[in-house]
Amino acid sequence: MFLIPNSWGVRVVKVKVVHFVFLRAITNVRNEELEVETATVGCVIKELAKKYGRRFKDLILNPATGQLQYGIIVALNNRDVRSLEGLDTKVNEGDVISLLPPIPGG
Repeated sequence: MFLIPNSWGVRVVKVKVVHFVFLRAITNVRNEELEVETATVGCVIKELAKKYGRRFKDLILNPATGQLQYGIIVALNNRDVRSLEGLDTKVNEGDVISLLPPIPGG
């Protein structure tokens, strides 16, 4: 894993986050780059929740369990993190995390 030291000497990883559908209405951005000190999907979600607030967090994470909400897809480089290590999935420099909320219909 390639890590970049910040001004405090703490090593960080820069990832790209892509927001889809109504999550974009909360964030007001389609894509963004984010630097995280601990390189897991869960840490990226926590940083985004700090930035965008409780509504965003509750759409992604189940408040009772802290796990991903049913139906939400969090993809790391086009792979659903549930098929990897869930929120504990490691991220590397330059990875892309896509957040896809459930879309009603059938």
